Amino acid sequence: MERELALIKVAAEPGTSRAEILQIAEIFRAQVVDVGSKTLVLQVAGDTGKIDALEKLLRQYGIKELVRTGKVALLRGAKTVKSSK
Repeated sequence: MERELALIKVAAEPGTSRAEILQIAEIFRAQVVDVGSKTLVLQVAGDTGKIDALEKLLRQYGIKELVRTGKVALLRGAKTVKSSK
C-alpha cells in the first residue's frame, strides 16, 4: 500500500471562493488544518493521482504554498519488508 501526504495553502477570500474550496476539500476528504483571514491550509493523504487532481482544482483559487511527502509504502497484511542483513 502506498500513500502520499500534502499540505496546500490556498487563497480563500471569505465568501464564495472559501465555500467552494471547502466543498472541494470535502469531496477529496481533505482536512482543513488552518484558517486564516485570506487563506486555508488543507491536509490530504492518498495516491498520487488524487493529490494531483486536488492540486489542479485548487490552482484556479491561487495556491500560495504546497508541500508533498512523496510516496511512502508498507506491504498489506502480515507481510513485512525484510532486511538483506
